[in-house]
Amino acid sequence: MPFVPRGLMGSAPGNRLRIGIHPETVQLQLVMNGEQEPFLLGQGELATEIEPRMLTEYGEVLRGVLGGDPTLSVRGDVAERCWHIVQPVLDAWQAGEVPRDEYAAGSAGPDSWRQ
Repeated sequence: MPFVPRGLMGSAPGNRLRIGIHPETVQLQLVMNGEQEPFLLGQGELATEIEPRMLTEYGEVLRGVLGGDPTLSVRGDVAERCWHIVQPVLDAWQAGEVPRDEYAAGSAGPDSWRQ
């Protein structure tokens, strides 16, 4: 049961944060003191609609690259170095040189991992 401080009247339903995808919205529902009656609890809501983006995700990356902001991108030499690390692992798996432990999605993992 939600806690209602002494002296306040009414129910205290839970606070909620709702994030909408289409349309992009953010709503925060809060339990607060009533506007006219300060000792009566009421539900209040803060809401906003997020303006649609003008660019796609790739457009955002390109804008950053062309504008000198590297936050959303990776430099070419860093990407190449990453592949130098990852590719031998992929090759070893493909060749069957390193066993992969397979397991069903949602399970606790491979049997060999349990002790």
